[in-house]
Amino acid sequence: MKLDKYAVGQRYAKALFSLAEQEQQFESIHEEIQALETIFNDNPRLGAVLTDTTLSGLKQRELLKSLSGEFSTLMQHFLSLVFDYQRMAEMPYIIAAYEDLYDQKMGIAHAKVTSAVALDDDQIAKISQSYAKREGLNQVLVESIVDPDIIGGIVLESNHKVIDGSVKHGLDQIKSLLLK
Repeated sequence: MKLDKYAVGQRYAKALFSLAEQEQQFESIHEEIQALETIFNDNPRLGAVLTDTTLSGLKQRELLKSLSGEFSTLMQHFLSLVFDYQRMAEMPYIIAAYEDLYDQKMGIAHAKVTSAVALDDDQIAKISQSYAKREGLNQVLVESIVDPDIIGGIVLESNHKVIDGSVKHGLDQIKSLLLK
């Protein structure tokens, strides 16, 4: 049975995460994962090039070596393993899964906050702190979005949860009650 790219990402990320913890290189591997993320974002076809069979294995190996030369031995071995198993095209999924594992371990959540008007830094910080306290997290990284259609209040989305404190939502609830 062929694994989908998300399952591949989960498996490889879990293995790297476990090994990084075991080798006490947790933070340094995370920094290298972030560097890899930048490399793959700047070069979206890199994974495909490193997996493509039309390019000679020697040239691919040279490219991989130049890519991983600045990384730790652990990361170099990991990248070599991913390369040997023809999984370089799945690196963005491996990176994303690793970031998720890191965030879970560190008590970090990502939240999208939608408001009718732009929020200032103090408001964003208060929302972040309040949500972190409510959910027992160490940190909440907030992405602020402006949507005048919600009229007022905020809508917070994080970890598959939605807290809708918008005026539009309140009006919709009143409307549905009146129509019953």
